[in-house]
Amino acid sequence: VEELKGHFSSAGEVAWVNDGSAEVRYGLTEFAQRAVSMFDNTLFSGRRIKVSLDPKSPDKTKVRVVGLHPKTSFVPLKEHFKQAGLVNFVSAPGAPGKLRSRWAAC
Repeated sequence: VEELKGHFSSAGEVAWVNDGSAEVRYGLTEFAQRAVSMFDNTLFSGRRIKVSLDPKSPDKTKVRVVGLHPKTSFVPLKEHFKQAGLVNFVSAPGAPGKLRSRWAAC
């Protein structure tokens, strides 16, 4: 994100950059690991996504998702990622700020 901001700052002040990434947090490490193995390098809404464990997550329950359409909302992400386990939090590129919710996995 900072690299994109820097690139476009020569044209003027950059207020916000949407890089098509999201964050999904699970209640258990095993759910996050399952999400990576289930969804990395797969198609989501017609786009190939990369899913990885967030190296900054001390409890290893957070995954990063990149390659999403910038207008992707948290609802379809929640529905998709709950296949791996209980989702505690989702932030999506198409929703400004952090949208929080709790759902049981089906």
